[in-house]
Amino acid sequence: MALLPAPPDSLLRVLDPGRWGRAAAAAALAAALLFGFLLGSGYAVLWVASLVALAVAGVPWLLKLRDDLRAYGVAVASLFAMLLAQGLHTVEHFVQMAQIYLLDWPAGRALGLVTAANAEWIHLTWNLLVLGGVVVLMSLGMRSFWAWVLLLWACAHTLEHAYLFVRYLQVTAEARQLGLGGFPVAQGLPGIVGRDGLLAMQSWCGRIPGLTDAPRAVVHFVWNLGEVILLILAGRHFVRRLANPTLPGGDRRRVHP
Repeated sequence: MALLPAPPDSLLRVLDPGRWGRAAAAAALAAALLFGFLLGSGYAVLWVASLVALAVAGVPWLLKLRDDLRAYGVAVASLFAMLLAQGLHTVEHFVQMAQIYLLDWPAGRALGLVTAANAEWIHLTWNLLVLGGVVVLMSLGMRSFWAWVLLLWACAHTLEHAYLFVRYLQVTAEARQLGLGGFPVAQGLPGIVGRDGLLAMQSWCGRIPGLTDAPRAVVHFVWNLGEVILLILAGRHFVRRLANPTLPGGDRRRVHP
Protein backbone atom coordinates (compact mmCIF):
# COMPACT_ATOMS: atom_id res chain seq x y z
CA MET A 1 0.00 0.00 0.00
CA ALA A 2 1.76 3.16 -1.22
CA LEU A 3 0.59 6.51 0.07
CA LEU A 4 -0.43 8.93 -2.65
CA PRO A 5 0.79 12.54 -2.60
CA ALA A 6 -1.58 15.07 -1.05
CA PRO A 7 -4.28 15.86 -3.64
CA PRO A 8 -4.76 19.36 -5.11
CA ASP A 9 -6.40 21.76 -2.68
CA SER A 10 -8.43 23.73 -5.26
CA LEU A 11 -10.14 23.28 -8.62
CA LEU A 12 -7.55 25.56 -10.20
CA ARG A 13 -4.87 23.09 -9.09
CA VAL A 14 -6.93 20.23 -10.53
CA LEU A 15 -7.09 22.03 -13.89
CA ASP A 16 -3.46 23.17 -13.81
CA PRO A 17 -1.57 21.37 -16.62
CA GLY A 18 1.52 21.26 -14.39
CA ARG A 19 4.62 20.05 -16.21
CA TRP A 20 2.60 19.90 -19.42
CA GLY A 21 1.86 23.66 -19.38
CA ARG A 22 4.24 24.61 -22.20
CA ALA A 23 3.20 21.60 -24.23
CA ALA A 24 -0.46 22.55 -23.77
CA ALA A 25 0.21 26.10 -24.97
CA ALA A 26 2.22 24.86 -27.98
CA ALA A 27 -0.44 22.28 -28.83
CA ALA A 28 -3.20 24.92 -28.60
CA LEU A 29 -1.28 27.19 -30.99
CA ALA A 30 -0.62 24.32 -33.39
CA ALA A 31 -4.29 23.30 -33.23
CA ALA A 32 -5.45 26.86 -34.00
CA LEU A 33 -3.08 27.15 -36.97
CA LEU A 34 -4.06 23.71 -38.27
CA PHE A 35 -7.75 24.53 -37.87
CA GLY A 36 -7.35 27.76 -39.84
CA PHE A 37 -5.33 26.03 -42.57
CA LEU A 38 -7.74 23.12 -43.02
CA LEU A 39 -10.78 25.38 -43.07
CA GLY A 40 -9.29 28.20 -45.11
CA SER A 41 -7.75 25.94 -47.75
CA GLY A 42 -10.93 23.93 -48.15
CA TYR A 43 -9.19 20.65 -47.29
CA ALA A 44 -11.71 19.95 -44.54
CA VAL A 45 -15.20 21.04 -43.59
CA LEU A 46 -15.84 22.76 -40.25
CA TRP A 47 -16.54 19.67 -38.15
CA VAL A 48 -13.53 17.73 -39.49
CA ALA A 49 -11.19 20.69 -38.92
CA SER A 50 -12.62 21.09 -35.40
CA LEU A 51 -12.06 17.42 -34.50
CA VAL A 52 -8.52 17.42 -35.87
CA ALA A 53 -7.67 20.59 -33.93
CA LEU A 54 -9.24 19.17 -30.77
CA ALA A 55 -7.22 15.97 -31.11
CA VAL A 56 -3.96 17.94 -31.44
CA ALA A 57 -4.76 20.29 -28.56
CA GLY A 58 -5.89 17.44 -26.34
CA VAL A 59 -2.67 15.39 -26.28
CA PRO A 60 -0.98 17.25 -23.36
CA TRP A 61 -4.21 17.13 -21.36
CA LEU A 62 -4.44 13.37 -21.81
CA LEU A 63 -0.87 13.11 -20.53
CA LYS A 64 -1.84 15.28 -17.54
CA LEU A 65 -4.81 12.96 -16.91
CA ARG A 66 -2.44 9.98 -16.89
CA ASP A 67 -0.19 11.77 -14.40
CA ASP A 68 -3.15 12.63 -12.15
CA LEU A 69 -4.31 9.04 -12.16
CA ARG A 70 -0.88 7.83 -11.10
CA ALA A 71 -0.23 10.60 -8.56
CA TYR A 72 -3.63 11.22 -6.96
CA GLY A 73 -5.80 8.25 -7.83
CA VAL A 74 -9.13 7.74 -9.56
CA ALA A 75 -11.13 10.43 -7.73
CA VAL A 76 -9.05 13.45 -8.78
CA ALA A 77 -8.46 12.08 -12.29
CA SER A 78 -12.18 11.43 -12.77
CA LEU A 79 -13.06 14.93 -11.59
CA PHE A 80 -10.54 16.45 -14.00
CA ALA A 81 -11.88 14.36 -16.89
CA MET A 82 -15.45 15.41 -16.13
CA LEU A 83 -14.56 19.09 -15.84
CA LEU A 84 -12.60 19.01 -19.09
CA ALA A 85 -15.22 17.09 -21.08
CA GLN A 86 -18.24 19.01 -19.86
CA GLY A 87 -16.38 22.31 -20.13
CA LEU A 88 -15.56 21.64 -23.80
CA HIS A 89 -19.15 20.59 -24.43
CA THR A 90 -20.42 23.84 -22.92
CA VAL A 91 -18.00 25.82 -25.11
CA GLU A 92 -19.70 24.17 -28.10
CA HIS A 93 -23.01 25.57 -26.89
CA PHE A 94 -21.46 29.03 -26.43
CA VAL A 95 -20.30 28.86 -30.06
CA GLN A 96 -23.82 27.94 -31.13
CA MET A 97 -25.24 30.93 -29.23
CA ALA A 98 -22.70 33.20 -30.94
CA GLN A 99 -23.64 31.81 -34.33
CA ILE A 100 -27.32 32.51 -33.72
CA TYR A 101 -27.28 35.80 -31.85
CA LEU A 102 -24.04 37.43 -33.05
CA LEU A 103 -23.62 36.08 -36.59
CA ASP A 104 -27.39 35.87 -37.16
CA TRP A 105 -27.20 32.36 -38.57
CA PRO A 106 -30.46 30.42 -38.89
CA ALA A 107 -30.98 27.74 -36.22
CA GLY A 108 -30.66 24.96 -38.79
CA ARG A 109 -27.15 26.14 -39.66
CA ALA A 110 -25.99 27.22 -36.19
CA LEU A 111 -24.88 23.83 -34.90
CA GLY A 112 -21.62 24.72 -33.22
CA LEU A 113 -18.28 23.41 -34.43
CA VAL A 114 -18.71 19.63 -34.47
CA THR A 115 -21.87 19.58 -36.57
CA ALA A 116 -21.54 15.88 -37.39
CA ALA A 117 -22.23 15.08 -33.72
CA ASN A 118 -25.64 16.75 -33.82
CA ALA A 119 -27.79 13.63 -33.80
CA GLU A 120 -30.26 12.70 -31.09
CA TRP A 121 -28.67 9.34 -30.26
CA ILE A 122 -25.28 11.04 -29.77
CA HIS A 123 -26.79 13.68 -27.49
CA LEU A 124 -28.53 10.96 -25.44
CA THR A 125 -25.36 8.87 -25.24
CA TRP A 126 -23.32 11.89 -24.13
CA ASN A 127 -25.79 12.74 -21.36
CA LEU A 128 -25.92 9.13 -20.18
CA LEU A 129 -22.11 9.21 -19.93
CA VAL A 130 -22.22 12.50 -18.00
CA LEU A 131 -24.86 11.08 -15.64
CA GLY A 132 -22.73 7.97 -15.18
CA GLY A 133 -19.70 10.17 -14.47
CA VAL A 134 -21.60 12.03 -11.76
CA VAL A 135 -22.64 8.73 -10.18
CA VAL A 136 -19.02 7.50 -10.27
CA LEU A 137 -17.75 10.70 -8.64
CA MET A 138 -20.39 10.45 -5.93
CA SER A 139 -19.40 6.83 -5.31
CA LEU A 140 -15.80 8.08 -4.88
CA GLY A 141 -16.87 10.54 -2.20
CA MET A 142 -18.20 13.62 -4.00
CA ARG A 143 -21.31 13.83 -1.84
CA SER A 144 -22.56 17.24 -0.83
CA PHE A 145 -25.61 19.44 -1.31
CA TRP A 146 -24.25 20.60 -4.68
CA ALA A 147 -23.46 17.05 -5.76
CA TRP A 148 -27.05 15.95 -5.12
CA VAL A 149 -28.38 18.98 -7.01
CA LEU A 150 -26.00 18.10 -9.85
CA LEU A 151 -27.28 14.52 -9.87
CA LEU A 152 -30.91 15.70 -10.09
CA TRP A 153 -30.02 18.19 -12.82
CA ALA A 154 -28.14 15.54 -14.82
CA CYS A 155 -31.08 13.14 -14.44
CA ALA A 156 -33.51 15.78 -15.69
CA HIS A 157 -31.20 16.70 -18.58
CA THR A 158 -30.89 13.04 -19.57
CA LEU A 159 -34.67 12.64 -19.36
CA GLU A 160 -35.03 15.59 -21.74
CA HIS A 161 -32.76 13.89 -24.28
CA ALA A 162 -34.45 10.52 -23.80
CA TYR A 163 -37.77 12.19 -24.64
CA LEU A 164 -36.19 13.87 -27.69
CA PHE A 165 -34.75 10.55 -28.84
CA VAL A 166 -38.13 8.82 -28.60
CA ARG A 167 -39.79 11.70 -30.46
CA TYR A 168 -37.06 11.54 -33.10
CA LEU A 169 -37.73 7.83 -33.67
CA GLN A 170 -41.48 8.44 -33.87
CA VAL A 171 -41.25 11.34 -36.32
CA THR A 172 -38.62 9.57 -38.43
CA ALA A 173 -40.86 6.50 -38.68
CA GLU A 174 -43.81 8.67 -39.70
CA ALA A 175 -41.66 10.43 -42.30
CA ARG A 176 -40.60 7.09 -43.80
CA GLN A 177 -44.24 6.00 -44.04
CA LEU A 178 -44.93 9.18 -46.04
CA GLY A 179 -41.94 8.54 -48.28
CA LEU A 180 -39.85 11.29 -46.69
CA GLY A 181 -36.89 9.18 -45.60
CA GLY A 182 -34.44 12.09 -45.62
CA PHE A 183 -36.67 14.42 -43.62
CA PRO A 184 -34.28 16.56 -41.49
CA VAL A 185 -35.79 16.24 -38.02
CA ALA A 186 -32.69 15.47 -35.92
CA GLN A 187 -32.21 18.97 -34.57
CA GLY A 188 -35.62 20.50 -35.04
CA LEU A 189 -37.86 18.77 -32.53
CA PRO A 190 -38.90 20.45 -29.28
CA GLY A 191 -38.31 18.63 -26.00
CA ILE A 192 -40.05 18.68 -22.65
CA VAL A 193 -39.29 22.35 -21.96
CA GLY A 194 -39.04 25.30 -24.31
CA ARG A 195 -41.09 26.59 -27.20
CA ASP A 196 -43.60 24.02 -28.52
CA GLY A 197 -42.32 21.54 -25.94
CA LEU A 198 -44.31 19.05 -23.90
CA LEU A 199 -44.96 21.54 -21.08
CA ALA A 200 -45.98 24.28 -23.51
CA MET A 201 -48.64 21.97 -24.96
CA GLN A 202 -50.30 21.38 -21.57
CA SER A 203 -53.22 23.64 -20.71
CA TRP A 204 -52.53 23.32 -16.97
CA CYS A 205 -49.00 24.63 -17.34
CA GLY A 206 -49.81 28.01 -18.86
CA ARG A 207 -47.11 30.38 -20.07
CA ILE A 208 -43.93 30.25 -17.98
CA PRO A 209 -41.11 32.47 -19.32
CA GLY A 210 -38.21 30.27 -20.40
CA LEU A 211 -39.84 26.94 -19.59
CA THR A 212 -42.49 27.19 -22.30
CA ASP A 213 -41.23 29.79 -24.78
CA ALA A 214 -37.42 29.48 -25.07
CA PRO A 215 -35.96 28.29 -28.40
CA ARG A 216 -34.43 24.83 -28.41
CA ALA A 217 -30.85 26.15 -28.72
CA VAL A 218 -31.31 28.34 -25.63
CA VAL A 219 -32.89 25.49 -23.67
CA HIS A 220 -29.91 23.20 -24.22
CA PHE A 221 -27.43 26.01 -23.62
CA VAL A 222 -29.02 26.52 -20.18
CA TRP A 223 -29.09 22.76 -19.49
CA ASN A 224 -25.35 22.46 -20.15
CA LEU A 225 -24.35 25.72 -18.49
CA GLY A 226 -26.24 24.71 -15.34
CA GLU A 227 -24.58 21.31 -15.40
CA VAL A 228 -21.06 22.68 -15.61
CA ILE A 229 -21.71 25.30 -12.90
CA LEU A 230 -23.08 22.65 -10.54
CA LEU A 231 -20.12 20.39 -11.37
CA ILE A 232 -17.74 23.21 -10.44
CA LEU A 233 -19.54 23.83 -7.14
CA ALA A 234 -19.68 20.13 -6.26
CA GLY A 235 -16.10 19.58 -7.39
CA ARG A 236 -14.84 22.53 -5.34
CA HIS A 237 -16.40 21.08 -2.20
CA PHE A 238 -15.06 17.61 -3.06
CA VAL A 239 -11.48 18.84 -3.57
CA ARG A 240 -11.54 20.68 -0.25
CA ARG A 241 -12.61 17.48 1.51
CA LEU A 242 -9.92 15.43 -0.22
CA ALA A 243 -7.23 17.96 0.69
CA ASN A 244 -8.46 18.35 4.28
CA PRO A 245 -9.34 14.91 5.69
CA THR A 246 -10.35 16.47 9.00
CA LEU A 247 -13.33 18.21 7.39
CA PRO A 248 -16.69 16.40 7.66
CA GLY A 249 -16.69 13.65 5.06
CA GLY A 250 -12.95 13.93 4.51
CA ASP A 251 -11.12 10.73 3.53
CA ARG A 252 -7.69 9.80 4.87
CA ARG A 253 -7.40 6.75 2.65
CA ARG A 254 -5.32 8.24 -0.15
CA VAL A 255 -3.63 5.02 -1.08
CA HIS A 256 -2.95 2.90 -4.12
CA PRO A 257 -4.71 -0.45 -4.07
